[in-house]
Amino acid sequence: MKDVLKELLVLLITSVTIAVAVNLVSPKGIPFIENRDVPVDDSSSKTKDEIQDYIVELNDVEAAKMLFDSGKALFVDARPPAAYEEGHIRDAVSLPYTRFDKEIEKFINKYPLSTEIVVYCSGRNCKDSHKLAQLLYAAGFQNIKIFIGGYPAWKEKSYPSE
Repeated sequence: MKDVLKELLVLLITSVTIAVAVNLVSPKGIPFIENRDVPVDDSSSKTKDEIQDYIVELNDVEAAKMLFDSGKALFVDARPPAAYEEGHIRDAVSLPYTRFDKEIEKFINKYPLSTEIVVYCSGRNCKDSHKLAQLLYAAGFQNIKIFIGGYPAWKEKSYPSE
């Protein structure tokens, strides 16, 4: 019985070693540790599970700027109040995702459900804008866009900020 267990253990160790080696040399290998220093490609889309079909993503800062310049869209900052106070897109309204339940009634009373809304937060790695956009849609707003680059992309272009 001991010999069988030894053989199984050797087989298991050999299999795991080969699998790890193949994963390391494969161009499609799965990383063992996430590298947070690698810049995220803002042009990629989120999966269907992360965003619904009814919400449009603006992957280009220039597209967001065109909406801003048109004056037809309301920019909504989904970040926490402290981040908003440090700097935000000029004339943007603060509606933190985490305070949605407390502030949505006041927001709905001030802005009609037909308002064109551009939600943003701190870039691709920030999911607050997606969460807020889905909550706004559930509250009845139908014309929602998410500015993927968020405030960092806006600030990098030196576009109007407060």
